[in-house]
Amino acid sequence: MTANVLTRLGAVFAALLLALGTVQAAENVTFTGEVTYRERMALPPDAQLRVSLVSLADPTTPIAGAEAVVTPPGQVPLHFTLNVRSDVLDDDGSYGLVAEILTGGLTLFRNDQPVPVDVTVAEPVNILVFRTGPGEGERSGAESVGDSELFDTVWQARSIAGTEVSGTAVPSLTIGSDHRATGNSGCNRFSGEARIDGAGLSFGMLIGTQMACLPGVMELETAFLGALETTASYTIADGMLHLLDSAGEEVAVLVRQ
Repeated sequence: MTANVLTRLGAVFAALLLALGTVQAAENVTFTGEVTYRERMALPPDAQLRVSLVSLADPTTPIAGAEAVVTPPGQVPLHFTLNVRSDVLDDDGSYGLVAEILTGGLTLFRNDQPVPVDVTVAEPVNILVFRTGPGEGERSGAESVGDSELFDTVWQARSIAGTEVSGTAVPSLTIGSDHRATGNSGCNRFSGEARIDGAGLSFGMLIGTQMACLPGVMELETAFLGALETTASYTIADGMLHLLDSAGEEVAVLVRQ
C-alpha cells in the first residue's frame, strides 16, 4: 500500500472520528411529562404511547419522536421522557409536543394542537389527548360518556327493525376499546371493525363462521347483520344501545347483558 493511499485513509479515519465526536458532544434537550385523557375507559393491553416534537410552523412533520408500550397496561396518566439532540433545533424556533395512544396501528387518542414547549426550560409538560376514530376522528374536547358506555360491553338484541327478538338464539354485539367488533349473529360468530366518529357508528366488512341453523334462526341472523350494515349512528339511554340508520330511523335496540 502506497504512502499516498495511507495518507488518504488516515484522513478519512480522522474525519469519521471528528463526525462521531460531534454527535457524542451534542447535548440532549429532555422533555418530560404526563399524557392523560378524560374518558372513563381502560387502554387495551397492546396500547402504545407515541410522543413527537414538532415545529409550530409545520406541526404535521415530526422533528423527533419516540414510541413505547404502555406499562402497566390500561393505566393513566402515562409518564414520558423524550430526549432530543440539540443540533436538530433552531435557537429561534417554536416547538410543541404531540402525543398519540395507539393500538393495532390505529390512533385511539391524540391532541390536535401541539402543546408549546420552551427548549431552554426543563419543565414537565402535561398533554391532554382526545378520543379519535380510526381515520378521521372526533377532535372535540368534550368528554364522550356514550363512548365509555359503548365499549367492552356485551349488548344483546332486544328488537330488530321494530320486531322483538325472542327465543334462545339472541344476537349479541361487543365493541372493544380498540374498535374491534365481535359477536354472535344468532347462528354464527362474527368479527370486524367498528368505525366511530362522535355519535357516528358504522361497521366495516364483518367476517363470520359458516354454520347452518334452523330457518327461523337464519332469518334472525340475516335481519341482525342487515341492521349492522345500515347502522350510521347510535345513542345510549337507560342501559339500551339504539342503532340508527342514515335517516335517523331505529334499526335495532340492544340491552346491556
